[in-house]
Amino acid sequence: MKKLTTWGVGVGLATAVATTIAYKFRRQLLAKPLHLPPPQGNVALQRNLAIPMRDGVVLFGDHFVPLDVTDAPTILIRSPWSGPPFKYLYQFIAQRFAERGYHVLLHEMRPMTDAMLVSEADDTADTLDWVHSQAWFNGRCGMWGTSILGYTAWAGASQAPDKLGAMVLTTTASEWVSLHRPDGAFALDTLLRLAAQVAATNKPAKEGIRFMSQLEPRLQTAVAHLPLNEADSVVLGDSHPIYQAGLRSPSDPFWAQIDHSASVSTISADTHLIAGWHDIFLREQITDYYVLQAAGRNPYLTIGPWHHMHPDLGIASLRQALDWFNATLRDNSSENNLPGRSSPVQVWLMGADKWRDLDHWPPAST
Repeated sequence: MKKLTTWGVGVGLATAVATTIAYKFRRQLLAKPLHLPPPQGNVALQRNLAIPMRDGVVLFGDHFVPLDVTDAPTILIRSPWSGPPFKYLYQFIAQRFAERGYHVLLHEMRPMTDAMLVSEADDTADTLDWVHSQAWFNGRCGMWGTSILGYTAWAGASQAPDKLGAMVLTTTASEWVSLHRPDGAFALDTLLRLAAQVAATNKPAKEGIRFMSQLEPRLQTAVAHLPLNEADSVVLGDSHPIYQAGLRSPSDPFWAQIDHSASVSTISADTHLIAGWHDIFLREQITDYYVLQAAGRNPYLTIGPWHHMHPDLGIASLRQALDWFNATLRDNSSENNLPGRSSPVQVWLMGADKWRDLDHWPPAST
């Protein structure tokens, strides 16, 4: 019996060692195809941390803890996507940040309802307050996000500008009014797609994938349907609060609550904006860049050959964010020392298929 017990302990230890080596080797291998710097250490995960909001609602977050790095800055990511595939994507990205020496808080947003985005300024500010109160916080915090995740950073910075040291915001903007009503017109197609995406993420994974694969024929029927307030039912089988919110009158106070563009010039966080030539937010994102530049903030701008759901966008943003946060949060060095670029603006030349560095946008020459 003693021999069996000893043998069992030995096998257990050998398995644990082999698992640890395999995990470390896998992380090293993963860094190469993604063109990421090698991991700096192991990561622990604290799940379902309860974080109270000012109105009494409790939202939960997962804390990715870098175990082998002292004095680690923090990256906050707030996401409304609690189901696959986006849930797994943002967990993957949070893990990559944490392996490279950052505390990462992946924090949930409120469900997407007819009051979507209205509470994001308060909720993000409250979450930043919570981060600043933690014993592990070293005084330096950044936010990363694509699309609606990036919008939460603008919203939080509008209320708590002193709590953020840096932001990397991808295919998003400080105001989403133009997404719903570009130039004042109702964005029928955009809102139907957004409502469908939200609905799909609330379904089981296989069902959600099947639903999105069948979306285009339904959209073609819906955009030709009258009255407009039934178009969401044509696509989804029922009315959807996000689409119905978009039908509000342009004079409705709702729109002012989700517009944080007036605060952009007051935000001092080191900001890197990552846009796509084919993205729905391109015009609004460049406007945010102009405002920051006019305010003397020296923002960085990257415009690549991407659309909003481009498969390469998340990893490209991760790579850029690691360089940016290393320069602005960790090393306290100048952001002008970013690897692979010599100027604040970098754009992909569509015809020539190459990157070009510029001092500012637009370029001085034709």
